[in-house]
Amino acid sequence: MYVVTGIPLNSDIRLHSPVLTLSCNWYLEFLEFEILDAWGTLFAPVLENINQKTTVPSDHDIAIAFQFLTAVASELERKELALVNIVDGIYNKCLLHETDYDRSKAHQLAFAALGWISM
Repeated sequence: MYVVTGIPLNSDIRLHSPVLTLSCNWYLEFLEFEILDAWGTLFAPVLENINQKTTVPSDHDIAIAFQFLTAVASELERKELALVNIVDGIYNKCLLHETDYDRSKAHQLAFAALGWISM
């Protein structure tokens, strides 16, 4: 099967495409920028296993944030797709800690993450 480029989907050329590499690097930098920008307001208050007392995340903290984004993306496979179900699924993966009864901070973070992921 061929895609728009005319290169077979399983081709080694496609896997090592400079355009694909450039695109992936841009997207990862975009996500890291969003993590850094929203660190103090969205990520730090709710993520587990991070240093919540710093204003600038460490490499470990950023890795945890990427794990969170990966968990949000994996939750999109649900049949019952609702923000509350996504947040509950991420809590069940022990990536977030309880901050308030309504989990409003976790909902805000998940909502923002959905926007970044679907960019």
